[in-house]
Amino acid sequence: MFPGSNIYGCDISRKSLAIASQNAPAAHLFQNNTNDDDKYIEHFDLIFLAGVMHHIPPSSRANSLSLLKKWLKRNGEIFIFEHNPYNPVTRHLVNSCPYDKDAVLLEPKELKSLFLKNGFKILSMKYALFFPSFLKGLRPLEKKLAYLPLGGQYYIQTIKGLS
Repeated sequence: MFPGSNIYGCDISRKSLAIASQNAPAAHLFQNNTNDDDKYIEHFDLIFLAGVMHHIPPSSRANSLSLLKKWLKRNGEIFIFEHNPYNPVTRHLVNSCPYDKDAVLLEPKELKSLFLKNGFKILSMKYALFFPSFLKGLRPLEKKLAYLPLGGQYYIQTIKGLS
């Protein structure tokens, strides 16, 4: 859909990057470390995170968001999808998943606050994933329910300010 664009992937796990390189051989993948952080200053138009922030310790989240801000071009956008802590099914799934043993779910207001403190403008905040696969026929209704804090996930769309 976007000819001429480049896709990058970043992770702290070499193993995850090795798997990603097999599934997306054309993507530019790199391991996040302080040695390469300056290489990507104002490099990206869009940064997308899905289910990442709840794995970052709460004390490190502001620093992580500051780094993402450095990497964004002026007027660049960040989309973040996170598990909705208000949804009891989501809470159960996270609490019983070994992969999420370190997870600390973020309430939407916490994530919004982190963005605002870092000089971002919130463009949109909505809830998603209301219906499991056996009710997939109801999924067209999700757009109308996006304002209700009941979905399994929520997302926030932000734009980097000029400061």
